[in-house]
Amino acid sequence: MAKKMITKEMILNSAFELLRKGGESALSVRAIASVCNCSTQPIYLSFKGIDEIKDELCKMAMEYFYKYLLKMVADKKYPEYKSMGMAYVKFAHDEPELFKYVFMTKPRIKYDSVDASFEVSVNVIKRNLKISDEAARKLHMEMWLFGHGIATMYITDYLNFDLDTVSDMYKDVYNGIIKNLGADNVN
Repeated sequence: MAKKMITKEMILNSAFELLRKGGESALSVRAIASVCNCSTQPIYLSFKGIDEIKDELCKMAMEYFYKYLLKMVADKKYPEYKSMGMAYVKFAHDEPELFKYVFMTKPRIKYDSVDASFEVSVNVIKRNLKISDEAARKLHMEMWLFGHGIATMYITDYLNFDLDTVSDMYKDVYNGIIKNLGADNVN
């Protein structure tokens, strides 16, 4: 009788789906084993424990988010920088458990990609507005905090604005910050 191989990839994919549906509280070695239709042994042969799995899930969730963000930027429904902010908020709306896991808990691992994405955003602003590095950083930090507030309100069911309303709010806040910085208004 042939034995079924439970691979590391199968374990992580099962854990990722558990996380997407039930959040971090749904994650346990037993729950993952149940989804994989196996005992806990294959999981412990591939990972030291649940913490190692959670660290890998952080990486997977961040990669998933970046693909989501890049797709929204590529759709060109909004200008490039606005697309990035709208993707952040829409991700919270569409994938609340993943958003909470990545952006609303103490980081499990150091995300080099978070620092890199901040720099990408700053460079997009500098390229489009022709403003100083300091002004671009200030603009991005304030816009990020604004977007995180809206995303958090989606997650907690405090509000459920449609994306057109959120887009208008982004535009107003963005233009207000730009005016404060002394730059021209841009949609």
